[in-house]
Amino acid sequence: MKRIVAIILVMCIIMMGCMRLKDTDEITQQQLVISAFNASNAKVLKSTLLCQGVIDGKVWNGNKPTIEQIEVLGEDLIRELETKYIPIERRSDKSDTVTKYSVRIQTAQHRYVKLTLWHESLDDNGTGQTYIKYELTQDLSYDDIYKGAQRLQNTLIPYVDNITTMTTVIGTYKGKLTAQEAYEVSQSILQEAQAKSVVNTEKDDTVTVFGYTPLYKQYVKVNNQKANLSILMYYNDQEDRTYIMLQSIP
Repeated sequence: MKRIVAIILVMCIIMMGCMRLKDTDEITQQQLVISAFNASNAKVLKSTLLCQGVIDGKVWNGNKPTIEQIEVLGEDLIRELETKYIPIERRSDKSDTVTKYSVRIQTAQHRYVKLTLWHESLDDNGTGQTYIKYELTQDLSYDDIYKGAQRLQNTLIPYVDNITTMTTVIGTYKGKLTAQEAYEVSQSILQEAQAKSVVNTEKDDTVTVFGYTPLYKQYVKVNNQKANLSILMYYNDQEDRTYIMLQSIP
């Protein structure tokens, strides 16, 4: 499990719902990832919705926000997003160039939210930008990923200039998949997402596939080709399980 967490972090650095797919204009990133993951027939371990954006400068009237203002906005957003929750951790940090506040809460069994706000100053006058990062994590399920994205978008509209999202679902299979089985899984996912494979690599017990689907607009370039979906599979011999991670690319 530590290995897949490390791989997720690396992929994020490099690259930075349960229903059938319909017409292009009706599909969200979350719906696509969830529907495509279902085609893998893997057991769900964890799902994550990660959103990042830039706070509109008008929120601070063009001024540099104080740590108190950032804390107040963070708490206000949490209350708008979640009606019932248990605080787990609150943390404030301040340096000459960065003012940061984060809050982590538990909203239900196996469901966690972390909200981080930070302002980066570019000069001594406080000129800079304020950023927001929201992470919703569900263990053993992906039930709230689609609803969480809708709720987040509606809440952040008055505050955020632009926002990018990344949806991840992690699952497992018992035992080791053969090369043919891993290929068939990746093809089932791509077919459900109406995607084509643009990069496919296999090394040791790890298979990585980048694909492109026209069902949502965001994409990055991988080997000079459009890609907005990634599939990662690897075998853990100590647990005798094959892990699979399906992730949208913002």
